[in-house]
Amino acid sequence: MAITYTFTPPVANIVPPFLPETRGLQYLLFRYMPTRERGVNVYCLSDGTFAQDYPTPENQNTNFPLPYNPTEPNAPYVQWNDINGNLYTKTLPVRIENIFLGGHVYEIDESMATKLSDAGYGDRIVANT
Repeated sequence: MAITYTFTPPVANIVPPFLPETRGLQYLLFRYMPTRERGVNVYCLSDGTFAQDYPTPENQNTNFPLPYNPTEPNAPYVQWNDINGNLYTKTLPVRIENIFLGGHVYEIDESMATKLSDAGYGDRIVANT
């Protein structure tokens, strides 16, 4: 029986308790509240590296290929239309193979667990029994 693993993407404490222009009662109430966590998306790229949409201690690389097709992120190209209806195609030298959305828990296989551990995410991986 193959061992499966659970991966939870990292979080960053970047969501402030109030907006910067807040004043009055809302400011008085929430000024002592700590910042809240925001899930960080982890992108597995076709060249074997990992990138995130926000830097964390696990990974500072935020350079993931844009644009990408959200309905098929591992496609080797992306297409879009301009306002006149012209179709454009861009071939991507590095593409996104897997997306792990922040705030979710994923079951992964041993090969992906090894890749994630080598990239610095080992503390976010748990072996399922």
